[in-house]
Amino acid sequence: MTKRGQDHPGTRLKEAIKALKIDRKLLAEKMGIKYNTLAHYISGFRQLNEGHAYIISRHYPINPEWLLHNQGKPYVEISQNLVSEPEIKYRQLPPNRKELMVSELSTVLMDLQERVMYLEVKLAEIAKNPSSPIGVKD
Repeated sequence: MTKRGQDHPGTRLKEAIKALKIDRKLLAEKMGIKYNTLAHYISGFRQLNEGHAYIISRHYPINPEWLLHNQGKPYVEISQNLVSEPEIKYRQLPPNRKELMVSELSTVLMDLQERVMYLEVKLAEIAKNPSSPIGVKD
């Protein structure tokens, strides 16, 4: 159980819900969580995670950085909160999964860079000798 205080995300979430007159059941539905989980976030029983803070910001003009860390203005225009689904899913991952995903993506990126370099060489060869057949391997 986490301690709840004035600087707790649950306190700020409760403040935003009240200020914006947000229906809690609808908010829980939009977040894809049970109402009890939302109540635990608000009470401080559970720590609001980054992914859920960003989901909230997609639907309501609430600054996720303010919600999580008390940084910035509490409320922003919704257009400033546009976050892609993959980013939200990434933010919901535990730190060890994030590290693994970054490592895997780095490997894929390096492989793609090698393939691009190979293709650039082949295109340069074709440009030098347009009569050579395409697709012939070395």
